[in-house]
Amino acid sequence: MAVIILQVCDIKKCAMHASILIHHISRSNVSLDVLTNPDRLQKTRDELTKKQGYCNNILSEKTKQSVKKLKQACEEEKDMTAEEAKEFGLVDEII
Repeated sequence: MAVIILQVCDIKKCAMHASILIHHISRSNVSLDVLTNPDRLQKTRDELTKKQGYCNNILSEKTKQSVKKLKQACEEEKDMTAEEAKEFGLVDEII
C-alpha cells in the first residue's frame, strides 16, 4: 500500500538506498472457512480482484505504465532499486 500512498505526493522522493516493492494485494485474514466455502472464496477473490484493479489504475495513471506491465511487475513481486523505481515512474527524485 505504501507505493499507492506515495503516488499522492506532488513530488515523489525516495532515499538512494531505498527498495520499492510492488506486488499484488493480499488479505491476511483469510481463514479455512473461506477457503472451503466456494461462495465465500469467490466473493473474496472478486473483492481482491476489484481492489487490485483500483491499484493498477492508480499506478498506471501516475507512472504512465500500461496496466499489463503493472500486472506483470506485481506478479513478479518486483523489488526495485531507487533508480529502477524512478525509471518505472514510481518516484520522481532520489535523495
